[in-house]
Amino acid sequence: MDRNEKLKLLREWETKVKAFRQNIGVMSTVLKEEAIAPLYELETEYTKAIAALVGDEEGWLDWFSNENDFGDESLPAISKCGRNIKVRSIEDLLEFI
Repeated sequence: MDRNEKLKLLREWETKVKAFRQNIGVMSTVLKEEAIAPLYELETEYTKAIAALVGDEEGWLDWFSNENDFGDESLPAISKCGRNIKVRSIEDLLEFI
């Protein structure tokens, strides 16, 4: 898979996960936690599958979406080659991976 294909896949992942989280927030007001928990597991497995496809072996997609809030936090991360990179976007994330 080339860089452009990975970017496309990551952009689709970001859009879908953001929409899922927005919708699950609404659903959580009417459903019990036990009913919603499997949906969170599905999101986690989806993220793992996309990570595998783009070569993320360290869990950076999970970090990007959760801790870094899809780049809104602009948190820095240390790349494998020792560079300190602020990850603000999908493009930054792919460079980092």
